[in-house]
Formats: sequence, C-alpha cells, structure tokens
Amino acid sequence: MGPTGAGKSKFINTVTGSQFRVGTGLESCTGQVEVATLELDGELVTLVDTPGFDDSTRSQTDVLKEISTFLRQSYELEQKVAGILYLHRISDFRMSGIARENFRMFRKICGSGAMKNVAIVTNMWGEVKEEVGLERERELASKPLFFKDAIDNGARMVRYHDSRESGHSIIRSLLGMPPRALQIQQETVDEQKSLPQTTAGTELQDKLDEHKMKFEEELADVRREFAEARANMDRTELQELQDSMVALREKVARVEAEKRKLLEDSQEQKARLAEALRKVAETERNMEAMRKHYDSKVDALAAEIRAMKIEAEKQKVVPHQAPTKETHEQQHVESVPSKEQVDDARPGIARTPQENWRAVRVVYTTQASKPQASTTAESTKGFIWVVGRLMDDMVRGIFDRK
Repeated sequence: MGPTGAGKSKFINTVTGSQFRVGTGLESCTGQVEVATLELDGELVTLVDTPGFDDSTRSQTDVLKEISTFLRQSYELEQKVAGILYLHRISDFRMSGIARENFRMFRKICGSGAMKNVAIVTNMWGEVKEEVGLERERELASKPLFFKDAIDNGARMVRYHDSRESGHSIIRSLLGMPPRALQIQQETVDEQKSLPQTTAGTELQDKLDEHKMKFEEELADVRREFAEARANMDRTELQELQDSMVALREKVARVEAEKRKLLEDSQEQKARLAEALRKVAETERNMEAMRKHYDSKVDALAAEIRAMKIEAEKQKVVPHQAPTKETHEQQHVESVPSKEQVDDARPGIARTPQENWRAVRVVYTTQASKPQASTTAESTKGFIWVVGRLMDDMVRGIFDRK
C-alpha cells in the first residue's frame, strides 16, 4: 500500500517478474486490486497491489471499498496477512497532507495490533544524496505527524534499493511473523459490521463531512460576494463568482455521492475480487500438486538408492552357506596334494622333524578338503588319528636309524 507514484507496482514487478503497468507521472496506473505470486525459499508468496487513496482515477470511497472487499473475502477463506508493506518515496521533499491522509487511512485499515507485521519501505534512494536521505528518514521516524506512532506500535522502517535481492530480503523479514487478521477484517467478518461502521469507514465519512463543510463554507462566501457584485453591476466579477459557485456545488455534490456510495453494496466489485482470489487459490493448488509430485519422485529415488546400498553390502559380506555336493567335489579336487606331498606324508619314511611337521600340515589340509564331519568331535578324532600315525612313524624312524 501507499500513495500514488510510490512505486508499489514497480516493486511487485521487480520481485516477481510480473508486468503490472507502472506510472511515470502523477496519474495512477493501479486502478484496482491486482495479485501476483512468487515462490521464495520454498514458500508460495502472494503479493497484492492496491490503488492509493489519492488515486487520480478513483475516489477514496471506491478505493476503500475495493481494498476492504478483497480483505474480507480473503479472510472468509481463512487467509490471513503475513505482512504489509507501506511504500514511501524518500525523494519527497516533505510528506504532504495527502500522503499523511493516505497513511492515516492505512493505519485505520490495519489497526494497532497488526503494526508488528508492517514494514514501512522507503525507496528511490538513488534520487537523493545519502546524507539527505538519512536526515529525512530520521525525521519520518521521530515525528508523530509521520511514522512515529506506527513504529512505537511495532512497525519497522526498511530501505528498498530497487533490486530483486533487496525486495526478497524485505519479504523474508515478514514471512517469519505470525499471520494476523487486520482490523477491518475483524470488523467486517467477526463483528459483522458494514463498511461505514468500521474504523476506516468512519474515518472516511468524517473526512468527507469535513470536505463538504469546507466547500459549503466557501460556497456561502462566494454567494455573498456574488450578491455584492450584482448590486454594483460588475459583470466581469459576477461571471467569475458564478463560475466559482458552480464548481463548489459540483464538489459538494461529489462528496454527497461519495457518502451514498459508501453505503452501497457493489456486486460487480465482489465478483471481480472473488475471481482474483479464486485464481490465487488455483495457483496455490497447482504449486502444492507440483511439490507433492516432486516429493514422490525424490522418495522413490531415495528408496532405490537405499536398496542399491543394501545389495552392495551383501556383495561385500557373503554369509556362510553349507557347501553343496558340487562345491565339495570342487574343493576336493583343488585340495588334492601333489605326488611328492603324498609320498612325504606316507608312514614309515625317514624324515627330519621339520619334514614331519610339513607332512602333518599336508595330510591335515588334504583331510580338511573332504566333506566336513557331522560333528566337531568326529572332526577332532580324525585330526588326532592323523597326528598319532605320524608320531608313530617318526618314533619308528628314529629307532630304525639307530
């Protein structure tokens, strides 16, 4: 939100890549509420562009009704506001009366309770010297006439440097805040108030009454001057005064029309804003469907990788299995000793102690290559028998040599 020409549409175009019309002068380009979305840090963010209350093509009543209708419908869909950006040109030499009226209406819409979710965004820093901008920033933050009261209630001032990164940083600072219902949402939905009964509606009616009173006073003065000029028969002055009276009557008529319009219920406006919200909801559904599809693909890939790892581990460590008949035969063939080894292991042959122990190993290896005994005890008996035979031969060989 913010005055006409504050850079609201340009900000949204920069951070989202949208193509909202951007004004270059005093004429407003945002005549109605517009919506754009972006995905930031995995979250779908919806940005809403609103016309200013000093809109050159629409009345303040039209603007308030547009904004309030959108906020009411979104709140009825249980969509609360995560953050509100109020844009202000730091390049402005001073904060005009119209700009102050804009901000006052902004505060009536939001309420003091939502100020913690407000970022007052100063932009167009490139158009002023830094020291000038810093001085204006301090003045805006310190004077109750400007932003001080809002800051005291929790709002913060941030600088926007006309880049996507700067805009994303500002949005991130608000995404962590708990979403809140704005004052006008609570009043129109929870309290079932009509727009004129809301705080913002009452503020606008008071402002319209003030304008009407001012115009009527000016009209009364012109009428007196007109009566005096007619008495003096000053035709030129009479024409000028008559033109002034016509202009003032038109102003009074417009104010009265604005007050009546505030009470009217625009079905066309409701339908248009409902369609905008429907598109936002559809975008959210599509994004959620895409996210779920992506997550399922990731899960399937992760499961496949886990299965591959398990299979790789099985290949590294093969559990012991009972050898088959074919395996026994293969082991037996591969383990058959050579002729020399068999001769060396034959009993009754004279050998050195080292040769005898080698013969033990050969015979035992040959014995072990055969199918295993059914029990450990039988295997042990076989080994003892082989060693015993070899020991007998060794002793016999010793005595024979003697």
